[in-house]
Amino acid sequence: MKKIIFLGAVALFGVMNAQSTKFGIKGGYSLSTLQKESDLPTIEKGKSTYYIGGLVEHKVSNKFTLQGEILYSLLGGWYSMSGFFSEFYYNFETDIKLGTLQIPLMAKYYFSENIALAGGLNLGFILSADEEWTAKYLSLTDEMSTYSGRDDMNDEIGSVNFAPFIGAEYNLGNGLSSTQDII
Repeated sequence: MKKIIFLGAVALFGVMNAQSTKFGIKGGYSLSTLQKESDLPTIEKGKSTYYIGGLVEHKVSNKFTLQGEILYSLLGGWYSMSGFFSEFYYNFETDIKLGTLQIPLMAKYYFSENIALAGGLNLGFILSADEEWTAKYLSLTDEMSTYSGRDDMNDEIGSVNFAPFIGAEYNLGNGLSSTQDII
């Protein structure tokens, strides 16, 4: 499936007229969150990360363009659970790291030369999934035990996701632009 999507994108962009096609690099800030399904009280925090990659934009008309991107992004989240279990107080913390390949495909409508509204579909492929955890147990006799480890989560997490999005873009005029995803 991944090879078919990649070959289709290469073929699509290969037949486009080079005069109306722009290539570029893209990078930025990403804030991701994960939710842990648990019956226990859980505290969840987002992960501040980055993304970096390339893009190609094809001008269909003066107001309408198609854009495809290939981005690497490190996503994930952090959560903590704590409470009492039998004779112990426990605290369990986990940091989840997902290395992903994101392929946003979008259509953009330019209201003016510098302002555009974009919408499309993001295809995401999880390349790696790791979990670093620490567990602390305190007994009623004040004995503290600490355990930590790292687990491979590739078998527990789906490898492909699809996410529709809309966003806005402002071109700064010097070759740089600012993009904000709304959804």
